[in-house]
Amino acid sequence: MTWTFPDAGEIGDAALLPEAPALTIVVTAYRHAAFLEQCIESLAAQQADFAYEIVICEDNSPDDTRDVAQRLQGRYPHLVRIIFTAKNKGGALNMIFGVSRARAPLIAFCEGDDFWIDPHKIARQVTALGRHPDVDLAFTRGYRFYSDGNRVLEWDYGEEERIVQLPELFAGQGWVAPTASLMFRAETLRNLPPSYGDWLWGDPVIILSGARRGGAHYDPAPTICYRIAHATSFTVALDSKSRPERIAFLEGAVRYWGLACAFYDFPIRHVRHRIDDYRLSIARMRLAEKQPVRALKALAAIRPGFLIGGALRRLKRRRSA
Repeated sequence: MTWTFPDAGEIGDAALLPEAPALTIVVTAYRHAAFLEQCIESLAAQQADFAYEIVICEDNSPDDTRDVAQRLQGRYPHLVRIIFTAKNKGGALNMIFGVSRARAPLIAFCEGDDFWIDPHKIARQVTALGRHPDVDLAFTRGYRFYSDGNRVLEWDYGEEERIVQLPELFAGQGWVAPTASLMFRAETLRNLPPSYGDWLWGDPVIILSGARRGGAHYDPAPTICYRIAHATSFTVALDSKSRPERIAFLEGAVRYWGLACAFYDFPIRHVRHRIDDYRLSIARMRLAEKQPVRALKALAAIRPGFLIGGALRRLKRRRSA
């Protein structure tokens, strides 16, 4: 599907920007005034022997994000473009907006509240994709970065650089890979499901899109910090919603996974573990809402093995406590 943004505006200096960048870094920014400078400074500090550009997709924030973005564009006119539309689009569509305006054959992502910690990140990933022409996606390990400054290393696929195939990427329940570490061949992001714009968060789908041909290149070096549990984060916003709103979100996630798997002809069994996890959360919230029949319906759709495995894990934790 092709998305169009006829009301798009742009701030940038065409005379100073690279004429043919090898990489576009798409920065989705909404209510990120407090974090955007750290983000952009970390991207501008990359050491590479190729030209790249930074495209800030500012999504009509109610705070000073646009002003901060303009200051940064003035500081780095040879790197930074700002794009925007007349209305707020939401996370998934704002990401598509950035992809639609990227000028390079490779695209990397970094949300405006995250930042990079390895100045050689893009150089290594561009080299890796060059070595593996049948692979369209590269990612790395990263840190979950908490508001108190603590950080926890996550997304561990081993200590060796390797290609991770699609079934392994989606085998668990958690986040597949940190968004701020992702680098794609641009063409893989121009064929997304028609339902993609309705997702509240689209990271798993773009990973599915990027890894379906030849898997994903994994670099065990941690290169990014994903800021978690701050006031404007997606997770905090979701947790603050009412129980019926969270139920609707999870039911939408189950539905959209079905649509995405059908679109890419990807066996849904490879994502059943996370779908079962969503359904279990739905059942618990339905019970809390005093809706036992609807809770049982959600439970009935879960594979027995998932429920048994969860019960065994809880029993093991209790015995070891």
